[in-house]
Amino acid sequence: VAAYLILTVWVAAPICRDMSAYDAGQAVRNIAREDTCVVTYGGQYPVSLTYYSGYEAKRLVAPGSSVRLKPDGISWNATNMMPFMETDKIPNDKNVIAVVYKDEKDPFEAAIFGHWTYYRCAGKWIIYTRPRSL
Repeated sequence: VAAYLILTVWVAAPICRDMSAYDAGQAVRNIAREDTCVVTYGGQYPVSLTYYSGYEAKRLVAPGSSVRLKPDGISWNATNMMPFMETDKIPNDKNVIAVVYKDEKDPFEAAIFGHWTYYRCAGKWIIYTRPRSL
């Protein structure tokens, strides 16, 4: 019993917290304002990011791929039900927060246009900000 308790508290709980994007959600909540657009890039879409931050996070996809990704109606077999945004549609008139999977840092920096500022690392996620451009 003691071994299970130790595994739960010291191993399982930190892994669950890291995988759930809890820390990233808290960071987004701390820096986002009403006019902020939150996007994610790379890795699996962190559903809990929206829950913990209070802001809808859109998964970034390649330009032109939105037609292919849209679900064919709502059914139990539908996929890609999470919100997404094409990379060329990132708004310039809003502050943007990008939550990027650690392993996708270099592709993000190479592929996504704009001046992004590193904010912090939160578990498996790196958080970048980009101010609105008038």
